[in-house]
Amino acid sequence: MSYSHDITNEIKSYLQDKDIKYSFDQEKGRFTIIFDIRSKLQNTTLNVMVHDDYVLAVATCPLSAKDCLPEMAEFTTRVNYAVRNGNFDMDFNDGAISYRCYLNCKDNIPTRDGIEETLALPVAMMSRYGDSIVSVIFGVQSPKEAIEAYN
Repeated sequence: MSYSHDITNEIKSYLQDKDIKYSFDQEKGRFTIIFDIRSKLQNTTLNVMVHDDYVLAVATCPLSAKDCLPEMAEFTTRVNYAVRNGNFDMDFNDGAISYRCYLNCKDNIPTRDGIEETLALPVAMMSRYGDSIVSVIFGVQSPKEAIEAYN
């Protein structure tokens, strides 16, 4: 897979400066970072995929919504309506839930601020809505109730 080594080096430098532990798959151009979060989810895995002209950061939920697909689809739709940057996703095949954020790097190397925002936002959103996700998965609250309860 082709990816920008300049963008990769900038992200590596940022992560090292912030003392964030990560692994890097050189073949795929992908960083993997596990973050502890303030939520019943306890952690999220952030995958940062570097391409030639953009970066995609995806925080994944450690729980699956495979037993409540319609409810989680409603949840992600309701949450995404108010989101300005990025979005929640759900894979209808296996119930995997994630939050993704995109950074355009066409014709430039991203700034430190751009990198920080792109990496921090998916983790922050998983932390912010993690308790709501847990409530919906375990049937404690409806999607609407869960969002209202934790907002």
